[in-house]
Amino acid sequence: MKTIKILVLFFICSCSGNRNSQLFEKGGKNEAIQNAITDFAKNEINKKNMAYRVLEVSESDELYCFIIGESPRIYPIPNDTIGATSEYFPTHFKEINKRLYIWEDTTAVITKEIIQNLHKYKIVDSTIFKIKTGELSVEDSPILKTNDSKKEAYYYICKDNITKYKKIRTNRILAVEDYPKVDCGG
Repeated sequence: MKTIKILVLFFICSCSGNRNSQLFEKGGKNEAIQNAITDFAKNEINKKNMAYRVLEVSESDELYCFIIGESPRIYPIPNDTIGATSEYFPTHFKEINKRLYIWEDTTAVITKEIIQNLHKYKIVDSTIFKIKTGELSVEDSPILKTNDSKKEAYYYICKDNITKYKKIRTNRILAVEDYPKVDCGG
């Protein structure tokens, strides 16, 4: 019985000690995004076979600010093609436990791999593409719905140490004055 208690205690300690073991210790914006995704994937109640979008909200001298929330649809436009850059179309992804996390980087190009993953999770909606190319009229297009009750996670990540961050879960848009203070010191 004593051996079982020791093994359980060892297991609990080893799990809690690994919180930051999968986080990038150094890097830029993409590594900070991946750290937010790693935390979100471990600590949130996520639905399997679901896609989540990471959006950059703002950036200061000290912090990156990202939001992670469900991504019901991606709406490509005619310029969103393999090899092109885009301001809104995802160019990066990370798949963890049958959940897709996507984000855009205006300096990266759209790849066949990202498009295949977006289709795999069935989140590409060609409505806007068809309207812009004349295949569908605005009057015939479906009504786009949003769900403002869904909670999102805001991540405030220190630029100098991307393992330091604060997270806020909310279903409302946070104003800059509501951003938390993050101790980015050494």
